[in-house]
Amino acid sequence: MELARSDLNKAIEEDPVRPEAFNNMGIVHIQEKAYEYAATYFLHASKLETSARKAILNAAVVYGQYLDDPEKATTFARDYLNRGGTFQRHMLLKWLGSG
Repeated sequence: MELARSDLNKAIEEDPVRPEAFNNMGIVHIQEKAYEYAATYFLHASKLETSARKAILNAAVVYGQYLDDPEKATTFARDYLNRGGTFQRHMLLKWLGSG
């Protein structure tokens, strides 16, 4: 994990406006069970690029599975779908009562 964190910090330092490194840093934080930090990185990635659907879906999962915040999980799942996200779209629509 330390090598991944170091590489991602370097990537963020070199190009602080690309969302991929922030999304991947969120994944590192999930592996370390640092869920609040993970959510912060995912949401930052989604702000850097509004089409960063993967990051907003990751935030929804973190809030729903690890942070016990169904309201935020629902908000981010809807945001993911509104951005045109397709992964598990049918399941998410059913869960949100929209499909």
